[in-house]
Amino acid sequence: MRLMLPKSELERLLPAEPALANHCRRVSALALEIAGALLVPQRWLPVLEQSALLHHYPRVLFRPQAVGHLIADVFAKPGSLRPMPKHAFRNTLPETIEAVLSNFHSRPADGLTPNIRRLSSILELSNLLDEQLELLRFEPKPMSQVWAGLRELSGWIDPPVFEAARALFGAPQMDLSRVTQDLPVQATVAEEVFRALAGQRSCDVMFLSVLASRDPVLSGRLVQTANSALFSRNSAVRSVSQAISYIGTDVARKVLLAVALQPIFASVRLVHLWRHSVWMAQFCESLGHLTGFMDPEQALLLGLVHDVGRIAIQRAPRAAGITYARLSERGCPPAYVEKLLFGKDHGEIGAEILTAWNFPPDLIEAARFHHRPGESDSVGASALYAAEFWAESDEDFPALSNLRAALRRTGFNSTIFLQAAARRSSLCDLLRVA
Repeated sequence: MRLMLPKSELERLLPAEPALANHCRRVSALALEIAGALLVPQRWLPVLEQSALLHHYPRVLFRPQAVGHLIADVFAKPGSLRPMPKHAFRNTLPETIEAVLSNFHSRPADGLTPNIRRLSSILELSNLLDEQLELLRFEPKPMSQVWAGLRELSGWIDPPVFEAARALFGAPQMDLSRVTQDLPVQATVAEEVFRALAGQRSCDVMFLSVLASRDPVLSGRLVQTANSALFSRNSAVRSVSQAISYIGTDVARKVLLAVALQPIFASVRLVHLWRHSVWMAQFCESLGHLTGFMDPEQALLLGLVHDVGRIAIQRAPRAAGITYARLSERGCPPAYVEKLLFGKDHGEIGAEILTAWNFPPDLIEAARFHHRPGESDSVGASALYAAEFWAESDEDFPALSNLRAALRRTGFNSTIFLQAAARRSSLCDLLRVA
């Protein structure tokens, strides 16, 4: 008995339509995580994986004789129909995968082994869960409501399968607020801060502004300090240079040194994110100069800190981090995994951090909705979404409705993007060597 397909044959049978193929990959990723939580025997995992990848395989092709009749009906000339010999077509699916998919499509059937039933139930729940996560783009709701809706379908899903998935993905949401004051600075930036400030007692505003703009955490802490009760003021500080001017260069220097001395960097895992943040900062600054959608300095700061929630997620408990990495490697977008594991995406988590840092409300709003610009009137959120689309960051599902809303609100177009990409920014040199 064949348990699974050779890789070449599997690839031939995968859906040709990209969105459907991506759906199948995500279902496969979810199914393997649930199976791991249920301690499904290792030998059955390839069966589950391939069944998930092929769960949109046309049902008519499960039966060789049905294929023969279909071909005869479609292609044979009138009056020339003849019975198709049994050996003319062979079932391309192994019996195990056919059994899982037949049970998946037709609900409980007699004569199935416990392993086949269990795999079919895991596949059923994984498919429904992925469909619900996709719908969140159009019908936003808390993950608790998603799980409540799935529980109502428990007649189709074995209770142990549902409970294992609920414990794995739907545990009480992790409190990430504790890391807002302990976020790491990119290591090379910290070294630069040490070199520039350790032996230098006097620095002007411009020097400190350029230095702080090297890293989102440094920028955020300066703005947080300026907007704190200690330096209470009538209007919120909105840029790094404004923060330094208000609190003074001596205080700013101490803040930068203190933050840079934090011992936990996690720099290896954050290099890619840091590069993206620096690129977004200089790109948003250029868009600000070209279009006036926002003051260029504020736009630079927004670009630098818009993904600060992803830095916090990197400091999640080890088990959640491993699950996050596996799902991402198997084709699940970061924002999708974040919603599943933490109940909110990195934009929402980042907004909580920026709120704790006393950022202005409009910048918080922009960070919160930068993956869902259609749900907010924030021009900053739309600008971030459009910039990330141009950068092909692939952090979430592509959504034409969101792109249209972002372009309509900002007035951006391909010509503006090309001009912004070509414009030299104060961060260009740093990006080149990052």
